[in-house]
Amino acid sequence: MTIPTQDLRKNLQFWSLHCSITALPSFLMAGVFLELFQSVFSVLAMLTGVLIFILGYSLVSTFVPTLNNRNSLFSRALAIALKLRIAVTVLGLLALCLPILFLLHPDYYAGLFAKALLESAYSLVSQSSYYDLAQSNDFFAILLWTLTEGVILSFLLIFVSFFCLILVNRRQNRVLPFTTSQPSNNPSSEQSP
Repeated sequence: MTIPTQDLRKNLQFWSLHCSITALPSFLMAGVFLELFQSVFSVLAMLTGVLIFILGYSLVSTFVPTLNNRNSLFSRALAIALKLRIAVTVLGLLALCLPILFLLHPDYYAGLFAKALLESAYSLVSQSSYYDLAQSNDFFAILLWTLTEGVILSFLLIFVSFFCLILVNRRQNRVLPFTTSQPSNNPSSEQSP
């Protein structure tokens, strides 16, 4: 199997830009409000997490043919979802001026859920009553937090992409790729208004 270096390079450029922009609200929320910028290890862990997602998304979009085909419904639906994600990111950056607006931003909830999930898991494993992930200054704990938040946001992106797929499909009156029936081309089967 040969590596399509042209596609990989293009995807690395795209995902580097996209992930860097969309990670900014979470990065700034964690860095400023949870004071993670005070620890070099925490900053490096967050940056490493973003780099892992850049590499992962680049590899997946290079080697999954449907995602590399601009004419496929999946690719077009994902493109719409990614544009929506950028719009949400811009709103999130504006929310930095008024922290109460974080309550409207999905990154806030994804980070909060990831933090609670990991702190609960740590408490169960260590049988400790309390663990504050933000105060740990542990590279791997912060990296795991970043990756968990990224996975949550990725699932949210897949969810939005699914609805975009339905809309794109409906707009083009195509059959979804995982169904077996074909659309009817018989004009007599169409109902008149």
